[in-house]
Amino acid sequence: MTVGFARNAVLGVADKVIEAVKGKAIRHFFLVAGCDGAKPGRNYYTEFVEKVPQDCVVLTLACGKFRFFDKKLGDIGGIPRLLDVGQCNDAYSAIQIASAWQMRSGWESTNSRSR
Repeated sequence: MTVGFARNAVLGVADKVIEAVKGKAIRHFFLVAGCDGAKPGRNYYTEFVEKVPQDCVVLTLACGKFRFFDKKLGDIGGIPRLLDVGQCNDAYSAIQIASAWQMRSGWESTNSRSR
């Protein structure tokens, strides 16, 4: 997993991400902001990430990423399908990324972009 994307790095490629969305190469973003836990059987987030469709990107917050950071999820047009935004306390960065993508793209809101 390529790490260190945080807010500034992700926003540095915002135009590329927006073009991939507009070109329908990226269909959806999922934010995984939790941890599977240490006990056997607590692997919800790992299973979820493994099932995310190939045309979708996963943004991660929290230490849960360490359960699936070694998965080979590939990329979409050079954009890694697994983008690490940071730890739990970086939730503000995830909000700033979504807001910036919305403003730069002209989408009405982050929940109602045209498909």
